[in-house]
Amino acid sequence: MNFISKLLIITIPFWSLPFLPGTYSAITPYICLIIFPFYIINKKGGYEFKWIIINVFFCSLLVLYSLISFFNGTLNFLDFFGYIIGYISFFSFLFVFNHLRIEKCFMILLSVSKLVSFYAIFEAVVSRIDVLKPLKLAITFIFTGKESEGLILTTNEPSWAVQLLLFCSVFLFLDYLKNGKKSSLFLVLTNICIFIATFSMTGLLVLLLACVFYQLFFRSLSIKLLCRLLFLSTVIIASFTIVFTFFNSGGYTYARVDKFLEITSTDLSALYYNVISIDNSLLIRIGYPVVGFNMFLDNPFGLGVSGFPYYLHDYLHLLNSPVMYDSELTKHLENLNADARNYIIALCVDFGIFGLLLVSYCLFTLRNIIKSLGYYFLPCAMLFSLSLGVMMQFSTFYFFLYPLTLAMILSAKKRETQ
Repeated sequence: MNFISKLLIITIPFWSLPFLPGTYSAITPYICLIIFPFYIINKKGGYEFKWIIINVFFCSLLVLYSLISFFNGTLNFLDFFGYIIGYISFFSFLFVFNHLRIEKCFMILLSVSKLVSFYAIFEAVVSRIDVLKPLKLAITFIFTGKESEGLILTTNEPSWAVQLLLFCSVFLFLDYLKNGKKSSLFLVLTNICIFIATFSMTGLLVLLLACVFYQLFFRSLSIKLLCRLLFLSTVIIASFTIVFTFFNSGGYTYARVDKFLEITSTDLSALYYNVISIDNSLLIRIGYPVVGFNMFLDNPFGLGVSGFPYYLHDYLHLLNSPVMYDSELTKHLENLNADARNYIIALCVDFGIFGLLLVSYCLFTLRNIIKSLGYYFLPCAMLFSLSLGVMMQFSTFYFFLYPLTLAMILSAKKRETQ
């Protein structure tokens, strides 16, 4: 079991393997399915009562709302199994943290973070040397099944790659703080430079949200906190502004920013439609969460599992823009495979107010557990905040970061109470 447990952690960075189906085509969910039976066999002790209630409540919601969708003819079994895999993944990560012990898992995650960061440096350098570009394209094709000159590491696109760098930077930064390793600090700084140079608007949003969530959940609200948030946001935005102003090399992202700057609308509705009209990506990333939120308002008790793709056609007026017919929207409508692009909104669409209550209770319970930690407070708080930032634009229930963070928090609590 040592091998398969370590393999689960080692394969975390591979988000888009070409031989697996789906956009998030990671191997970690499949390894979790292998590990889960060992969790059942080796389960010792019981749960706290509140976690038993949470598990029973979630399973009941999933069964009830899946049945509702099934009898309505709107159930997509892939969405149903996505929930099952995400649920199982949590227990598998929990088993790994307890089997290897959390200290060992941190060491492996640190080693993985160093490898990813060194590879990011390699990819950033090689992509700027014409004679070596074929090598970069070949390696990228092996990892992802696609050729791309931009930074994508072992993921599918630059916006995912910078989020992977954020995840890795957590462990590198902790290694510097706790062990004084200057090599880890160097990799954090190179990750920051690569992050800024990639100029990913999604990455910027996730970073800003993660910082805001960290301050709001783990710091007392005060004028000092608000000033700190303002300063931090100013520094991050200023860094991107400098890159845009002095290192503007043209291309897709820079053209998008130019279009942003051309918007003069002050009316909120007009501003929204101007933004989603910029390109396909913004139509999906901003328009879909807005649609999902309106679905929730119109159906506060939920639409059932797979509700979003099946009722998307009723909300096309919220996506009315010149790019809508040349975007992924048409394929999503045809294949019924759209998602809300926001983890919390997706749960609200499927399970209604009950999903919102469940996720709210879990988040604040986890916040309280983290605040009670000693040695493991900082890593758990940072990963928790990063997870919340990612949730705002990534709704895949079995995305590794969500079950890993939950398992790490509960394992840390168990470790500190032993």
